[in-house]
Amino acid sequence: MSEYELNRDELLVFPGRNCHVGVCQLRVYEARGQRPVCIVGSFDERIGTSIQNAIEMIATIVAERIGANRFTLLEWWPHQRNPFVEVRHRRVRPRKLPFGRLVMIGDCGTVEFDRRRHVRARFADPAWEPWDTARIVQTLGADAVAELDQLAGEPGDYDPARVFGVSGRLRLAAVIDRNNAAIGHVVAQLAEMETR
Repeated sequence: MSEYELNRDELLVFPGRNCHVGVCQLRVYEARGQRPVCIVGSFDERIGTSIQNAIEMIATIVAERIGANRFTLLEWWPHQRNPFVEVRHRRVRPRKLPFGRLVMIGDCGTVEFDRRRHVRARFADPAWEPWDTARIVQTLGADAVAELDQLAGEPGDYDPARVFGVSGRLRLAAVIDRNNAAIGHVVAQLAEMETR
């Protein structure tokens, strides 16, 4: 029996590439005297940037949410052959990192549009290591793994609306609207540049 208990379960919105945001499920398990185990679940239908491509920013948000820089961070990809992957980072002083760039080159080869985005991060240089089911069971317990299996459901079932109900559906709709607005803004800027 594991000493870890689930202390946080939320729909996490995180900064994505090129002005997008992404969403994942954050579950934090804690045990007295142990590092928290934080699982970020990738929904079956990915919205915005994937958790893998934004993991430094997700780790930064997780650290702020739990008030600790030392924790075990696991990506969870339900319905994959190896669904649990530990992400190890190097902690760095908080700094703005480049996270997305949109460049438009004109007919003459000159840069006509160059927009960069920087996002604050406290972690860098991620490395990934798969965990097998036995290790997850040993760490969190069989009950926690059974609950994760239930959350995942069948392929295609793992989505914010099913997991979080009405609030998940509303937050997901807001994220999709925000991402569509960001794309519309960039397209409008590019169209405006073409008319000059």
